[in-house]
Amino acid sequence: MSVTFNNESTEKFDLVVSAEGVGSSTRWLVMEGDIRFRYLGVYACYFRIPRSSEDTDWAQIYNGKGGSCMLLRPAHDNDTTVFVSFLRKQFEASDVDGVARRKMLRDALQGAGGPADRILANLDYDPDFYLGPMSQVIGSTWSKGRFVLTGDAAYCPSAYTGQGTPLALIGAYILAGELNKQPAHTVAFESYERLMRPFVASGRTVRPGFIRLIHPKSRLGIGMLRTVGKTLSSAFAQSIFRRFGGSDDKPPKGDLILPKYDAKS
Repeated sequence: MSVTFNNESTEKFDLVVSAEGVGSSTRWLVMEGDIRFRYLGVYACYFRIPRSSEDTDWAQIYNGKGGSCMLLRPAHDNDTTVFVSFLRKQFEASDVDGVARRKMLRDALQGAGGPADRILANLDYDPDFYLGPMSQVIGSTWSKGRFVLTGDAAYCPSAYTGQGTPLALIGAYILAGELNKQPAHTVAFESYERLMRPFVASGRTVRPGFIRLIHPKSRLGIGMLRTVGKTLSSAFAQSIFRRFGGSDDKPPKGDLILPKYDAKS
């Protein structure tokens, strides 16, 4: 497979594997018509602000009025990492413009309370500012010719599932195993996709109402969410979960089983 780089140099490779993440640019060059996004109704942003005396060594989560969620966690001695997510009904292509992104965040956090004013006051502190839609990646296929996708570039389930890292590791394991096992890359890619799709399907579920549940808009909703969180994290609730959660010695019935591969010399 011939690959041309930004400096106009060209090299040939037996295979090209794209694991660039949900915003993979290489994927669009090869497989634009094979990929679509499932927008989840939420935007998220990541950046850093100066660390202050009110920061601790623990991550802190706040819910703001209007449907925003703010997480602050220590980065190092001088900075604090900020993650903000907020409800937004539609995704618009114009939202990717840098000025529009910051305006969108200002609008979302205006009057939200908690650390919102501090976040907005330091919005220009970090040049490495990211804001984009929270979406799942849906691919009709994950390969074309000698090019193949894996990880979030192929099947991002979104952070709300907690399955992005497990799926990426499983996908890399199966892809490598099939390339080592099969006689041709075309057969390996087909086997990888056939074996991997059940894992992706099981890890993509976002329960109805969950996203709105963690982004309450009113003071009453925020209060209810806090009460539920405290209740579920209490020692009594945890003891109930452990009692009825089953044993860790045996996998639950119906669990997906990873294929085993023999090493080749």
